Amino acid sequence: MTSHVRNPLTGIWLFLAISTVISWWSGSQHGANSYQASTWVTAIVVLIALVKTRFVIRNYMEVRFAPLWLQLTCDAWLLCLFGLVADGF
Repeated sequence: MTSHVRNPLTGIWLFLAISTVISWWSGSQHGANSYQASTWVTAIVVLIALVKTRFVIRNYMEVRFAPLWLQLTCDAWLLCLFGLVADGF
């Protein structure tokens, strides 16, 4: 049991789970008549998704042990994707 607690992936999994709850909470509607989209909330949720995706790519897809060119390519892809999504705001 303690080997799972000491594993760095456990902390990353906990971060991903907490950030999922934060994204859900910030994106959920908290009023009966508040069904309008908010640009700021959408941007925050997409930014959280960007950070979560980077953690998944680096740690669960083992890119952190890959050559530097692959790490930089993955980061550039994420930034381009975020730029394309953010351009739609």
